[in-house]
Amino acid sequence: MNYYEHHIRDYDAATAHLSWDEDMAYTRLLRWYYRRERPIPAEISEACRQVRACTRAQKQAIAAVLEEFFHLQPDGWHQRTCDAVIQAYKDGAPEREAKKKNEHTRLVRHRLERAELFATINAAGHHLPFNAPIAEVRALARSVGSAPSAGSQAGSAPEPETPPETPSETEREMCATGTQTPDPITHLPDSSLDEVKLVPSSPTPSREKDSVQQASISDVWARYAKAFQERHGVPPTRNSKVNGQLKHLLQRIPAPEAPLVAEFYLQLEHYAPKRHPIGLLLHDCEAVRTQWLQARAGQAVAVRPSRSERARRVASSLPGIAAVDTLNLGMTIDVETKNVREQAAFALAKH
Repeated sequence: MNYYEHHIRDYDAATAHLSWDEDMAYTRLLRWYYRRERPIPAEISEACRQVRACTRAQKQAIAAVLEEFFHLQPDGWHQRTCDAVIQAYKDGAPEREAKKKNEHTRLVRHRLERAELFATINAAGHHLPFNAPIAEVRALARSVGSAPSAGSQAGSAPEPETPPETPSETEREMCATGTQTPDPITHLPDSSLDEVKLVPSSPTPSREKDSVQQASISDVWARYAKAFQERHGVPPTRNSKVNGQLKHLLQRIPAPEAPLVAEFYLQLEHYAPKRHPIGLLLHDCEAVRTQWLQARAGQAVAVRPSRSERARRVASSLPGIAAVDTLNLGMTIDVETKNVREQAAFALAKH
């Protein structure tokens, strides 16, 4: 069963004394009873499992409701009202089946009538939409000729007029395929295959653009990798992220200049602590290109020395500190401070 009547006033009058958990237990037991169309299992633990009673309070509520509203029989816990409703539902099954068959017969008769009416109308040179109301179809068929009735076949007595079908059912069941034609077949026959000349397809502009872009990316990477190897002594890492960054680099600076800018990028000490990654080149590509253009024009490019280079310069300017490897001191020596010599001397003493 998918439906049962729930009389609110009668239910409230019979369950007004129940607690919150007991009321929910009774409701779930009734739903289980109607849906399965059989009694509640005799075992309390199984009944609790079927209606998802987990806590102690819920299980106690199930037991209390079963004792009050149900009676135990050999096949399980029965409820008189539920048994009566289920039995009435089962007794009405043949009637429901007959009604379903009659509904199907009526629908078939309705479709046959519409088909005959449309044939009469089309033969007279008139046309109606496929989803036209049945009353309009019958009226037009009577005006152009004799409208056939659903029971006029084989000399049988006419049957009562079929009521019109609902628009949604008509539109869903009757599709406008009578006025549709298939697409023509454009394949060449086998006999004419020898006459067909295969013409090589020319590359599209998008493919040409992609090939040029790939060549530019390869040139940029070749220059960058060579300079990186000379600067750091190891080859750079290339992956899909690097390829995407190179592609964006070519979109931000002119492609012919990109390889030279990438090579010049490895000469800048400012990016040495980070080991000259492609990401920083992409981030500062306009500024790096400006410095490259200045260096190409013979202008002096102000490049800030790295932290280690500044430390070496400070150490070399002090007596007896030139031989100290300031990279191992673990300190930052700022050349812009006033007491730089005192900091270098302190670092040397600590080392």
